[in-house]
Amino acid sequence: GLGIKTCVGTEAPLNVPDVVKERLQQAGKDPNDPKVVQTLYEGMFLRIKRTFPIDYYWVWGYEGQIKENAFRDDFLCAVKAAKQVDAPFGLGISGWGWIASNFPRLDEAFPRDVAFSCISGSVGRDFLSDNFKQLDNRQKWAIPWFEDDGGMISPQLHVGRMRRDAVDAEAYGCNGLMGLHWRTRILAPNISALAKAGWTHSGWDRPVEQADKKYEEKRPRSLPAGDFYRDWATAEFGKNVAGTTAEIFTRLDGKFPRASSWNRGPGAIVINNQPWSKVKPNYTFVTEMETLRGDVKGAGNLERFDYWLNTFRFARETARLACARGHMDRIMKQVNAEKDPAAAKTLAREQALPAKIDMIQAAGDMVRALLAAMNNSSEMGTLANIEQQSFLRCQYLNVYDKALAKILDRDLPTEALPPAVYAGEPRLIVPEKRTELALGEALTLKVIVLDNAKAKSGALYWREMGCGKYRQIDLKHKARAVYSVTIPSARADMEYYIKAETAGGKALVWPATAPRLNHTVIVN
Repeated sequence: GLGIKTCVGTEAPLNVPDVVKERLQQAGKDPNDPKVVQTLYEGMFLRIKRTFPIDYYWVWGYEGQIKENAFRDDFLCAVKAAKQVDAPFGLGISGWGWIASNFPRLDEAFPRDVAFSCISGSVGRDFLSDNFKQLDNRQKWAIPWFEDDGGMISPQLHVGRMRRDAVDAEAYGCNGLMGLHWRTRILAPNISALAKAGWTHSGWDRPVEQADKKYEEKRPRSLPAGDFYRDWATAEFGKNVAGTTAEIFTRLDGKFPRASSWNRGPGAIVINNQPWSKVKPNYTFVTEMETLRGDVKGAGNLERFDYWLNTFRFARETARLACARGHMDRIMKQVNAEKDPAAAKTLAREQALPAKIDMIQAAGDMVRALLAAMNNSSEMGTLANIEQQSFLRCQYLNVYDKALAKILDRDLPTEALPPAVYAGEPRLIVPEKRTELALGEALTLKVIVLDNAKAKSGALYWREMGCGKYRQIDLKHKARAVYSVTIPSARADMEYYIKAETAGGKALVWPATAPRLNHTVIVN
């Protein structure tokens, strides 16, 4: 096996559904009685025992500062329940960063075979809690943040922070190290850094400083990351551009400019009242990356380079849109303050409408850059987040549309409205890239042929790995740009690639290195 551990769990105190409470009360039982709570845990644990294997049942505190006594008493019910049903899995506790302050007292209350864990405080900005150090003779799992949800749509590079957390975790005696995240490919450096740091950190580690309060502000949150990025960039983009790209990524590590924030939900685009001319210099690294593109050699290196280049472009255009919206706000404030209707109309026509058109252009450039980087469900989630959070709920683009149309006494022109047609380069996208199948399992793939018209044709070509001729399976059109294809009943390790021809006659292939290097799948 791969040694992967699985957990399921609930929050504590146990949130009993109303319908279950009613049934308990009808049976003359108090849902708050510890014996009843233990019985509920017993039922849950028995069901798990009989239906699916896990390694741990993980009980979390609610977000925020826990009510320690209530958490303790509830979890002790779970401990008794696990013993009563002879649960074949361990128990663990976890929670948001605040729960680490409860570790000393919970350590006294819970058996030594209970694993303690928590995610770091302040969405990862805080150091790993040194309360881990106070725990003896039990499993301890540190959980740094690969990313925080406030910046859910923005790139977040934290290699140095991952290294720091790994070093501290080992110094505190932790035997578990995992990362919290929502997205995948965009976090590749962070994930790789933490994974490697779990094995070794010779050459860049530093011991945990003594907890002297007067030096706390000078304690570096991140450790050096340049050597990591030099190695990573060589593997990702090739040696031709590795040195310069590594310098760019190292510069941005822990300091990536962000144009999104929490606004009743993750990753809302901010409104920036600064002019773009002042913010634009923060994104000169995008131009630096663009100048390197011609030096990248190899189709695979170029695909990976373009992913990051377009991701950085997306970040820049998001920031430009934030400034454009701030500019629009200022102008509409002037329009609304104007007492003379004729003057207000002139101001709306000569300044507000051009500002709205500029917003739409910035939004279009932002979405095109995101679609150019789209690789899997992470980027799809980013697009959905922008649509649902910023554009729909916050009315980021259309908040002034009705008022502006009324003042102008006309419908807004087409260029002042979001376009409904894809205007980027055609792309072939396979969101789910399975690398392992069970013997006899069929492989069904979703394939996206991103274009402004239905593709002329598309097919998957597969064979046993390195053996014989390819077999062709045509793509089946599902809706819009989405296709499906299935390789039936895997019997041996295989390789495959996908080709499509657009309505305009452009040939697309996935992966970028095919057919010389195809996507491979191991069959067990």
